[in-house]
Amino acid sequence: MRILDMGCGYGGLLRRLWKQGLVWRATGCDIASRMCSQARSLNAKIGADADLKILEESYLSVSIPDESVDLVISMDALLHIGPQGHAAVMKEASRVLRPGGWIVFCDIMEQEVVDPQEMQPIYDRIHLSKLGTVSNYETCLADAGFSKFDFEPHSGNVASHYGTVRKVLAEKQDSLPLSKNFIERMSAGLATWEKLAPKNIVWGFVSAQKTEKL
Repeated sequence: MRILDMGCGYGGLLRRLWKQGLVWRATGCDIASRMCSQARSLNAKIGADADLKILEESYLSVSIPDESVDLVISMDALLHIGPQGHAAVMKEASRVLRPGGWIVFCDIMEQEVVDPQEMQPIYDRIHLSKLGTVSNYETCLADAGFSKFDFEPHSGNVASHYGTVRKVLAEKQDSLPLSKNFIERMSAGLATWEKLAPKNIVWGFVSAQKTEKL
């Protein structure tokens, strides 16, 4: 397949797909220069750099041609622009996908109805006033020419994930090159996610097919 990874980070998902023989060519984009640099280095180390291209740019405006990929993917990256930006990113996904192509991504969302005051600690940590919802993604995808929408929930993983990270951080803090202040702030943030997730957070896989050309 020809693939675009929106918010690719260190490029681990693209390398995994490449190792499985699923990549014809692929592009990953991310605005973090250090992540992009490391992704390119890791791609070269396994000989994948000819097939995997890393662009240091926003997934809201990717410098690849119209209808040039078969699949758009993303892992927990789209939440960072907030629900007000999701319409734009779905239109960009539609632009780069060939007719009949698919978008598949996972993301952290909030329940359709939440208490904003209760959620404020999470909003503060990720510098947003609101998270997206499943229904918001469905609407944005439909408006961008997608159909066959599906959501596969795995929300129970969120609290266990952040709880595990917090536990490992506590166990290894003395051997990590991190300041005490950083560890305390990180631990408090992880505890917030662990506490609020069961009632407020939704996580899972969204998929949709581009079936209408805008």
